[in-house]
Amino acid sequence: MTDSIMSTDRKILKKTLIILSYFVIWQVLSLIADSWLFPGPVETIKAAGVMLLEKSFYISVLASLARILLGLLASLAAAAAAACLAYKCRAVGEYISPLVHFASSVPVACLAVIVIILFSGNALAFFVVLFIVFPVAYTQLFALLDCADKKMLEMAKVYDFTLGMRARCIFLPHIREGFKKTIELCTGMCFKAGIAAEVIGMVRNSIGGELYKTKLYFETDRLFAWIFFIMIVSFAAIRLISLLYTAITGTLMKCPAAGKKASDTSADIALKNVSMSFMDQKVIDSLDLNVSNPGIYFVFGPPGRGKTTLLGIIAGIIKPTGGTASKVSCSYAFQETRLIPHLSVSDNLKLAGIEKGDLDLPAGFADEEYLNKKTGSLSGGEKRKAELLRALFSGRKYILLDEPFTWLDEEGKKEVSGIIRKKAKDAAVIISIHEEGSAPCLTGITLFK
Repeated sequence: MTDSIMSTDRKILKKTLIILSYFVIWQVLSLIADSWLFPGPVETIKAAGVMLLEKSFYISVLASLARILLGLLASLAAAAAAACLAYKCRAVGEYISPLVHFASSVPVACLAVIVIILFSGNALAFFVVLFIVFPVAYTQLFALLDCADKKMLEMAKVYDFTLGMRARCIFLPHIREGFKKTIELCTGMCFKAGIAAEVIGMVRNSIGGELYKTKLYFETDRLFAWIFFIMIVSFAAIRLISLLYTAITGTLMKCPAAGKKASDTSADIALKNVSMSFMDQKVIDSLDLNVSNPGIYFVFGPPGRGKTTLLGIIAGIIKPTGGTASKVSCSYAFQETRLIPHLSVSDNLKLAGIEKGDLDLPAGFADEEYLNKKTGSLSGGEKRKAELLRALFSGRKYILLDEPFTWLDEEGKKEVSGIIRKKAKDAAVIISIHEEGSAPCLTGITLFK
């Protein structure tokens, strides 16, 4: 602990010395040149003190800040809406693409002239920031959305997540940090572009207008003081917006909406002449399959035989290359973990419509402490238990279990087998495993091998 504090103190001292060295260099350069042409830190601080006593200083800062931040928020909102639409519909993305290229390539000076002609100088900073920020925010957000975890989205489809649930539990955690950096970058950009536009338009009651006056009256000390204040305001705005973004997104991520209770009324599983090929390899060939009654059903075969593919077709997350498959309501324990890592086991179950009172478990299988743990911190066996709990207790007519005994110890396998036997009285439980006899204490009908 002491070493950590000393290391932090050394870093602070090092940064302080570096900053002081820059001030010394600045002062020396001012003496070598001429303080009238190139004012030093002393002259700049004096000018800043005078400006702080002027009412016009606060009016200019607040007015520019309001225009720039309003433009930033409008641009981020427009970029978010456009990126979501483009992600949902590729045709929208193709339609927006020319506008994005136009906004990213037109110089600030040209935008400023167009805005002055069409509107007025007072609206200059708002529109320039809008055009400057939009292409950056849109491009980054669309890229983040486009690389969202497809497997998690398949899980959301199986468990009937609403759009809001997908946004808060899958998309938001995925884009959160990346888009935060984009917002910080855009905030810095918008101050540069907005103030530059105000200088071009000679906007009254603005930072840009005051900067133009320093050039007009050759007040270099006030110019340097304004640069200093712009840096402070820009840094403060970046930090404040970043903190607000973190707080708001964190709150949304911590409050998942409860999933809807599953209905046990579903069409029967009916696969007619189903085939599935990957490249030139056919893993399922002209399969007919019907399941309607409760019980235990097995899908056997070595890796690569098509077991997971068959379960995916039944669940509706894989489209077969041939034949037809009925649409059914089912739950699914995936072969790999598809839990939302920043939420607890209990919250993951809640998203599938499962309350703690719905769990009828052997003693010690899942205690309160386990249910309150975040799934991202669980071991492989604990994650497997959570995956199985979600599938077995969601109340659906069909339960798909892909390699359900992986990561479980012998005691855990026996406990899961007992739960499966109990659930098979009211639901059709389809289990995918490598070979016959590898499901402890379970017997049933073979569907596929």
